[in-house]
Amino acid sequence: MSGILSDIRTPTGKRMTRWTLAPGQESADPEKLIDRLISQIERAEQVGWIRDTSLTEGIYSALRGVLDARDEGDHSYARFLLRYVLMTVDASTPAQLSSDARTLITLNVEAALAAD
Repeated sequence: MSGILSDIRTPTGKRMTRWTLAPGQESADPEKLIDRLISQIERAEQVGWIRDTSLTEGIYSALRGVLDARDEGDHSYARFLLRYVLMTVDASTPAQLSSDARTLITLNVEAALAAD
């Protein structure tokens, strides 16, 4: 999924920026998909979708581990780490993670699992 940033105007002329997620070409390559997800998580933190820094760091660590495992040819461990991210997201609370962030991470991790 790729982020699309766009400016819109309200009926009163006030300028607002919104962030929309859309499918991207990287979805066929698990490594590119993970790289994109890491950058999207950073953006999700900036817009307040992710409110728990320790949760974010745990997810980043697992995703970096996925990339390292794939580089070493250990696809089984990479898949384990992706499933770990799904379990972490599933166990998180709404105070830690908005439903938008939950969906963003879950859909991208599931796509990475399917592409592997």
